Amino acid sequence: ICVLDATRLEVSLNFALRVMDYLSDKSTALVFAVNMIDDLESNALTMDMTGLSAALGVPMVGVSARLQKGFPELSQAVEKAILEQRPISSQNEKEIAATAKKLTQNFGPKGDVLIKRMNRLDQIFLSSLWGGVLFLIIMLLVFQSVFAWSVPMMDAVE
Repeated sequence: ICVLDATRLEVSLNFALRVMDYLSDKSTALVFAVNMIDDLESNALTMDMTGLSAALGVPMVGVSARLQKGFPELSQAVEKAILEQRPISSQNEKEIAATAKKLTQNFGPKGDVLIKRMNRLDQIFLSSLWGGVLFLIIMLLVFQSVFAWSVPMMDAVE
């Protein structure tokens, strides 16, 4: 079982292709568990796992470790992969990054979950009203920690 991150698919595919290259000359089964599917769903994003599985020639199962979803399907896929023992194709080391990028563009989610999260935070911290209020609160906490909360420590050092 090779675990991939659905929110950072290109990096995960780069790793997955290297794993496939390593296992290509060995007699072993391989299944990709695509974790964090729940994050894709909560951001209204999808990925074509059946197409990606067909392109790689390796079974792929969506799971969520946080919500404990998809594990029965993963267990079934592992059992099936062990029984079938299909050969694993290898990639040229120089082509791995380009292949990972191409597969992500073709089958990956159309959007970036991390950027969506940062945009939500930017809307709050950079807003004209809440941004100023949060800045004052943070500065007050920093001032308070330096001048008031540190007094017992300074007294102890003296």
